[in-house]
Amino acid sequence: DTDENAVLGIPNHMIKLNTRYYLTQDDSINLNGAIISSRYACVEDSNLICGTPKKLNEEYDFNSFYRHSHSGLNYNIGIANILDTKTKYVQPYRGSQSPIPGLGRRFMFDIQYQF
Repeated sequence: DTDENAVLGIPNHMIKLNTRYYLTQDDSINLNGAIISSRYACVEDSNLICGTPKKLNEEYDFNSFYRHSHSGLNYNIGIANILDTKTKYVQPYRGSQSPIPGLGRRFMFDIQYQF
C-alpha cells in the first residue's frame, strides 16, 4: 500500500506529552513521550536508489524519570523508551539509506546545571 503523494519520513500526525507532578518544591515525577503516526520511508537500497517507499508502523516513545533540584543543579534518574518500542530515524528524501534503528529501553541518569 503506497501513497504516491506521501512526504517521505514525515508523519501526518504526532501527539506529544510532557507532564510533571511535584512531590515537593524540589522533587518531581516526569512523564514525556510521543505517538508518531505511520510514515513512508525508503527501505530498499538497490544500487543506491530508493525504490518504492514502504509504509512504516506507528511508533510510541515514552520516558519517565524522577527529578531533584538543588542550588541550580537538577538530578534526573529514570527509564527511557519504557515500552521498548522499535523506533526508527527516517531520512525525509529519496536517498540511499534505510531507516536507522533507534535505541531500545534504557536506564538514564542525567545531571544539569542552570546558570
